Amino acid sequence: MAREHGSTPPAGRPATGDRYFLVVLVDIDPREEDAFNRWYDEDHVPAIVACPGLVSGKRGVAVSPGQSPRYIAFYEATSFEAFDSPEFTRVRGWGPFAEKIRNRTRLEFRMIGSHWARDEVGEVRAARSWQPVFEPESPAGR
Repeated sequence: MAREHGSTPPAGRPATGDRYFLVVLVDIDPREEDAFNRWYDEDHVPAIVACPGLVSGKRGVAVSPGQSPRYIAFYEATSFEAFDSPEFTRVRGWGPFAEKIRNRTRLEFRMIGSHWARDEVGEVRAARSWQPVFEPESPAGR
């Protein structure tokens, strides 16, 4: 049972405001995984988050063997337009691994609100509302 809640976060917690997210899920040819991960971590993610309007970028990998897609990237921006900027357009994509990528999914979301609560032991929890945006992939792939 929550003791405290509301749309304004407790002291010390940032207000949410509109936040925009791009989620990319992908598989790569297993023979290319080491090189792909090195390129993605050392070159691609830093180039993406250096684009105007991008706030952060994180990656993950499936924990279950054989799970597909195996990789996920999660980018936060100040607007959807940041994902279509000339700078972002120039660095997005799969670089030298374009021919090795399969099972690709791209999703965009806007966080439309959050609700903060402090539980019975005083831990702050947040529930967020998301609005998905679905766009078909272009023939060239995004």
